[in-house]
Amino acid sequence: MKVDKDKTLLFQYMKEQFAKWFKLEEIEHIDGAEVYQFLQSIQHEAIILEMGGLFQTIAGLMEDAENMNNSSWLKSDLKSFLHGLIELSHECEFFFDHDEFKKLPIRNEDVPLIQLIDEDVSMLIVLKEILENKGWMVIASTDTEKAIEQFYDMHPDCLIIDLNLPEKKGFKILEDVQKHTNQKFIPKIMVSVLSDRQTRIMAYKMGVDDFIKKPIDIEEFLVRVERHLERKKYFDQSVLIDELTKVYNRKYLKYAYERNMNDLIRSNNYFTIAVIDLDRF
Repeated sequence: MKVDKDKTLLFQYMKEQFAKWFKLEEIEHIDGAEVYQFLQSIQHEAIILEMGGLFQTIAGLMEDAENMNNSSWLKSDLKSFLHGLIELSHECEFFFDHDEFKKLPIRNEDVPLIQLIDEDVSMLIVLKEILENKGWMVIASTDTEKAIEQFYDMHPDCLIIDLNLPEKKGFKILEDVQKHTNQKFIPKIMVSVLSDRQTRIMAYKMGVDDFIKKPIDIEEFLVRVERHLERKKYFDQSVLIDELTKVYNRKYLKYAYERNMNDLIRSNNYFTIAVIDLDRF
């Protein structure tokens, strides 16, 4: 795909520029105008290639870079200043070579699991990092079909999905997963550069619990995700967990049975249910 090739070339260009600045021992000072022009050009390409995560990372650097436009950077200061951008470029380049997000983590039931679906690799990397820094588990994918399989297999506590996905639109994915979540509350957050009234109303009609416009305000984003996770925890405790024993109740048994039956039909994975009578419980 040409777009992926263009993205690969962009990160290759960035890597070459970083090597020029930081690997040549004879260079000690870097012209501020050169740095500013470099960031401007990358930001422009990020807009063209619809790489919101890259755009937001650079946007956070532009004011300081502009202030240094008529002076020069010490190499050590510039390397520290660009650290986040350098890390992001390496991770994006690695993604295109290895697609590391296909690896699923081992589920820890005591830690909230958040699923990200977005075609923008740079946005996935940025959001994945900030969510994991909160202590939450994250699975992320640009592949919509793979993402739906992950949703069924991992049963996330929160789904964050971009509206404008290439193969299957976010609304269609919502329609698919909604069929399997009728008995359990899973918060669904839609993110999109489109935020007109008609799009938002359609999203809420399709079962979305929240709608966040891109570019994303990271601080507000984290607060809203945390609130949804708290709502889910309260729902599970009040509806699916027995107040006295603190174990799952009969409603959860019905949900678990239907979920496993759907998995059996979909993937032919067999399951076992054991009924145990505990005397003097």
